[in-house]
Amino acid sequence: MRQATLGSLLSDLYDLDFTHRVRVETLETGDVNNPDWATALAALDLQVQQVSGQERVARGEEYALKLTHTGFANAADEVVIGSRLVETHHCNEQGMWEAVDADDAEVWVVLGKEKVRGVPEPWDQIQLDLNQMTPTR
Repeated sequence: MRQATLGSLLSDLYDLDFTHRVRVETLETGDVNNPDWATALAALDLQVQQVSGQERVARGEEYALKLTHTGFANAADEVVIGSRLVETHHCNEQGMWEAVDADDAEVWVVLGKEKVRGVPEPWDQIQLDLNQMTPTR
């Protein structure tokens, strides 16, 4: 019988905590003055947390835009700094995914990306520093 590792246990717990399903969009090349957004990844499950005021000051000085949220997800090459995350589904209280209307969708811009430190395995979990582009409701 295979013994569970700390990393596999954390990974199993981590999968249950996703709060949003987002579409990853990157800027298309072409028109330099008015580039359009193209879908790079149709679905990425993400846990989003609002950062505290103290954390905004401590970590936000590195960025031109204001740090508003932190996201945690499984690593994906399509998620790059400057890409946009557009909410497509929200996880309800029963753990079911509910579709979000395009007009009500939250939008974040990725300011920073780094792997989650201190987790021995698997190494495919990332932390994203995000700026919320849509008004808070």
